[in-house]
Amino acid sequence: MGNMVKLKEVPFLVKLFKIVSQDGHIDLVITNSLDHNFRANDGKESNAVRWQVEESHKG
Repeated sequence: MGNMVKLKEVPFLVKLFKIVSQDGHIDLVITNSLDHNFRANDGKESNAVRWQVEESHKG
């Protein structure tokens, strides 16, 4: 489960997830989806898709 947080620069609440991989790498995933059914794994999967889009723009 993520934590609801208020960021100073954002005028609404967001949900923050801390995802720790088996090798100890830490990813922080932030979403504006406040759906109670949204879990860390959902954030991890969404982040993986977004990262592929970022990489495709780098060329």
